[in-house]
Amino acid sequence: MSSEIVLSGGASSIGRALIPLLHNPGNSLTVVDPRMDPALLPEDVTLLKKNLNSSSVRNLARSGIDVWIHIGIQPPAGQEWQWLSEGTQVLVDLVSEAKIPVFIYVSTAMVYGAFPDNPQLIAEDWPLRAARHSRIMAPYVEGDLAVSTLFWKAPQTRVVLLRPSFILGPSDGLFARYLRNPAPPMIMGMDPMVSPLHLYDLTQVVTWVLTSDVRGIFNLRGSDILPLSRLLDMAGRSPLVLPLGKMAETIVPGLSPYLKFVCIGDDSLLITMRNYRSFSLTDMITDALTPQLSLVAQAYR
Repeated sequence: MSSEIVLSGGASSIGRALIPLLHNPGNSLTVVDPRMDPALLPEDVTLLKKNLNSSSVRNLARSGIDVWIHIGIQPPAGQEWQWLSEGTQVLVDLVSEAKIPVFIYVSTAMVYGAFPDNPQLIAEDWPLRAARHSRIMAPYVEGDLAVSTLFWKAPQTRVVLLRPSFILGPSDGLFARYLRNPAPPMIMGMDPMVSPLHLYDLTQVVTWVLTSDVRGIFNLRGSDILPLSRLLDMAGRSPLVLPLGKMAETIVPGLSPYLKFVCIGDDSLLITMRNYRSFSLTDMITDALTPQLSLVAQAYR
């Protein structure tokens, strides 16, 4: 059966990886993103270069959409509040009003925040505290919380909220950019555990959700949990170890708290339903550091 699918955030690396998976003769695909280059899209994919609070997006939501996928990370530069907080709230209201059958939201495990009292693996019901240590994370938390209200606001909608760990692979996300730094900063005396996830493992989970009847909030992480220093060593990076006071001047904004304390989601709930981890840590690092995809990633595509 054909489906009317909308993908908002299609210009992000997650969105670009999803487009070929969503584009098939059985689906009608519309991409919503003011950044999207139409030359990157197949001819039969509709592009709406609008922000989420535009009348065009409102009309689209009311036009009989079957599935709406919203990428709640990697927002347009300088539009974090408009895209993640205000824009997501607009979508939540539209999903409820238009009774869209399926809504998938890609958030991030970073919304839990990085604190010394975090458990080694954080369950989905752990409070979202990231805004306490970083104003940059506030719109991410607000967007995630807004989507959570759909579970009682729109019980007729199958809502799936995904919180992936740090994303590696051919990604333009925060952690992939950090790893590409020839001398990534580390905080003196700190070496938190990390569990990066390959971009394509995330997109495979999204497409699996489309064909399943699953609903709820799910953490995702990689198969390996290791110290950050070990990951940098595997990537051939020599970290620049600095006192905490100098971190703000040298690091990708918003990441420094996660270089102090662990923030890994417990994916026990999802892994019992779907064994989604297919890429090794070596593959993740290779795909993150090289302009071309690794051989294994090319085979995947």
